[in-house]
Amino acid sequence: MSPLYDVPKPPSIGVWEKPEPSMRYDLGGGYLAAVTALYNDGKTIGGLIYHTAKRWRLEYDGEVLHEWESSTEEDPAEMYDKNIAHLIDGNDERKAQTKNRFLRTQSMTARSAAADLAEELWRSGRALDFLCETCSKVHVGDKAAIKAIIYAYASTRVLNSDGIHISISGNAGSGKSHAVSTAAQCLPLGSVSTSRLSNKALLYHDLKPKTVIVLDDQELNEDMQELIKVHTSGWDDPPTYKTVMNGKPIELQLPSRCPFVVCKVNLNGDEQILDRQLVFWTDESKEQKQAVSDALMKRASNPGMGVEEEKDMVVCRAIWNYVPQVVVSIPFADRIGFNEWMDARNIKMMISLIQTNALMHAAVREMDEEGNLVASEEDFYAAADLMNPLLNNVGGSQRMKLSANASKVLAFLAEKWSGEIPFSEIRRATGMSTTQLSNALFGRNDAKTDGLLSSCNALEVVTLSESVDDGVGRKTVGNRKAIRWSRETYEAWVFQSMGGFWLK
Repeated sequence: MSPLYDVPKPPSIGVWEKPEPSMRYDLGGGYLAAVTALYNDGKTIGGLIYHTAKRWRLEYDGEVLHEWESSTEEDPAEMYDKNIAHLIDGNDERKAQTKNRFLRTQSMTARSAAADLAEELWRSGRALDFLCETCSKVHVGDKAAIKAIIYAYASTRVLNSDGIHISISGNAGSGKSHAVSTAAQCLPLGSVSTSRLSNKALLYHDLKPKTVIVLDDQELNEDMQELIKVHTSGWDDPPTYKTVMNGKPIELQLPSRCPFVVCKVNLNGDEQILDRQLVFWTDESKEQKQAVSDALMKRASNPGMGVEEEKDMVVCRAIWNYVPQVVVSIPFADRIGFNEWMDARNIKMMISLIQTNALMHAAVREMDEEGNLVASEEDFYAAADLMNPLLNNVGGSQRMKLSANASKVLAFLAEKWSGEIPFSEIRRATGMSTTQLSNALFGRNDAKTDGLLSSCNALEVVTLSESVDDGVGRKTVGNRKAIRWSRETYEAWVFQSMGGFWLK
């Protein structure tokens, strides 16, 4: 074991102490650096114990590769080069990544190392991938919705974008809130508002422009919906509102360029609201639930995971220091094809997705003579990968505007041939309560949302009479509701509804 560097250790004082909490640093690729002991020579600063040295260990897949001691004042970069670098296998890039990961764990170098990595990710065009991968470590699944939230914030920096807004539906406990909070962690501090808002709070509270406004499990009444419609229509320059306060006339204005992220069990808002949003569902499959359970158990056995993830989130937030504000040109716009039923708002959202993906790769894109960032076909395909599944009722419902529960009902019915299917059979198959099924079929009047019956003409509600033979004659004993289902009508409806965007 190498000697301490400039650390006096008189024999009569000083003791090695086990660090609390544990100081273990995952360097990736199976390498783990750990502080196994701290040297206490009896000094205190401000009432706190001052440790003058650290005893280190480097492990690879549980095997100890090297042990050494260092002064607490030693530069982490120098210590890494002296004690760790020569033991790391792999190419120069892997060694650089390992070093940066280590330096981000040390208070002396954490900030500069995070900035260095953020700059490298940006210049190499890997910033968006790093943002998404970091979120995937924290939240299992729902990758498309999280990526869309990152796009939504990024769209505030595309000067000719119409903005991107998000709606996420799914049953309680399906991960809506956690997906949004995870995405919010990788955005600049102060750029997200998660406060519950009263009907007209957007007018009276001084929200900064380009703030992501999260409305989580909050009903959108008529006043709130009106403000959202006005804001999204006047993205760059929202109109003013004139009113009276304390007997004096005042003029209020919404903040500009604020993306909305709306989370609710059922879709929240009327058709005009939903037409302005990318509509996602949370993943409620058995595979997703198992993956979440596995992740929870892994975190329980390794409490340090959260510390490592926060270090990556620091890099994510640093990345935004390099994302410019710029006009984005799409030179191949006249080659973008889409179905004849595609409405203008979906086309605008597709354009915004292309622009935003180009922005997040600005360092590896070209600029035209007028100083505009030029989108590439790669940006189109990235946008289509997110948008087209939603248009085809996969992971969301961009055209049909179905809630997650309505989609479950439709998927169950789609497996049936024409006939009458009782509500009770649908509830058993989908696991829904009576209220959930009613909301899925009819929508909610209080939230002014439509259900499956208003979207798909292949089904209608009927009442079936039940009767028994009592020996004298048949006697009606009750009625029950059912869905009259037409598979032929459904197939024609699906054929007309599916589609997406492509390049001619």
